[in-house]
Amino acid sequence: MRGTAVEEFKAWCAEHGRVDRPCTTATYTEYGTYLMSQANRKDGTRTMKAATIRAYMSHIRMWQPPGKCPDRTMFNNIIKGWTEKNPRANSRKAWHHLTGVPDPCPIGR
Repeated sequence: MRGTAVEEFKAWCAEHGRVDRPCTTATYTEYGTYLMSQANRKDGTRTMKAATIRAYMSHIRMWQPPGKCPDRTMFNNIIKGWTEKNPRANSRKAWHHLTGVPDPCPIGR
């Protein structure tokens, strides 16, 4: 996933005239906001859960040169608000039926 996250970030920066490495906090935050906007698309071309977006942003931040990482505070505040407004952004699929593990809470399902 790290390679994909970084390559997509580099392409987005080139398309938007931004410097990818080291990137500013503004570029980092704007890209995170872009990923959230893509996750909300109704045509189904891209659907990313909050955890995936956070992982992408973490990979991008770790890819930055030592001592030049963008501040993630603004992005974290934005994604927190986004997840509160979009409950599906945090939804998880139940995999217990595929693994053969007994459902720990079968009542109500």
